[in-house]
Amino acid sequence: MKLNLGNGLLNSSSLAAAVGDYNIRYIPYEQLNPIDEQHGYSLNGIEELAESIADVGLEQSLVVEDAGDGTYSILTGRRRYYAIGLLLKNGNDRYSKVPCKIKKLSDIDLPLSDEGKRRYAIVTTNLEQRKPTAADTAEMIRQLNSVYDELAANGSKPKGRRREFIAKELGMSPATVGRYEYIEKNADENAKAHLQEGKTGLRETLAETKNKNCAHVSTTENTPCILRKEALFVLPYSDFKEEKYELNAETYEKVMKKIQQIRTSYKSLAKILSEKGEA
Repeated sequence: MKLNLGNGLLNSSSLAAAVGDYNIRYIPYEQLNPIDEQHGYSLNGIEELAESIADVGLEQSLVVEDAGDGTYSILTGRRRYYAIGLLLKNGNDRYSKVPCKIKKLSDIDLPLSDEGKRRYAIVTTNLEQRKPTAADTAEMIRQLNSVYDELAANGSKPKGRRREFIAKELGMSPATVGRYEYIEKNADENAKAHLQEGKTGLRETLAETKNKNCAHVSTTENTPCILRKEALFVLPYSDFKEEKYELNAETYEKVMKKIQQIRTSYKSLAKILSEKGEA
């Protein structure tokens, strides 16, 4: 996977620090701290991962930060940490000492606080060591938004728009970042929870969110319309008669196609709005 780590923000030595280019150290399990409150990454499939580690071993080391009090904060590898804990609980002590790479935040040459560097390091190391789920990507976007804000506040605002900065850091299109941001802003807690738990992906969560942001289809012949938060659009009742009240994901696509058709002709749209007293 080709990464765009830092988008030019880091020099070569700082880039190595960001992705955890260090020698392996074996740290007692009880000295590791998953700092759950600083992570929003998914923790699905712990039991399956534990079985895999028991069968074939730990294929990737954890990336940690020395907390300075005899413990080490996990930046990348919480799933592996909990899977190893499950093995230890069941009597498998092969990884009572866990292979770790130790990161020094001071080596990251960016005008960020330690917390900002930690956020940035968590994103870059997670990208380097795992294929992110949709929930992971949503969390990375949150972290990078905070990094962007801090860089801007410190007079080092990245070139381009915020969304472009995040897209380049994550190796995706700005449009995809925009879809995640739409979910973050508009999805209800249930939809976000389903995304976090891996029950739905980006596409399903986006469709569900857009669906709920639309009103029910009117079943009154004289006032056929779809009411969305942005505007009032008048659409033929016959297009939606079969769906009755519920505007599901499939119907939503029909709605959006119809809206697009209306938007292509300013005169038609102006006439429709005028008829409804909106012009």
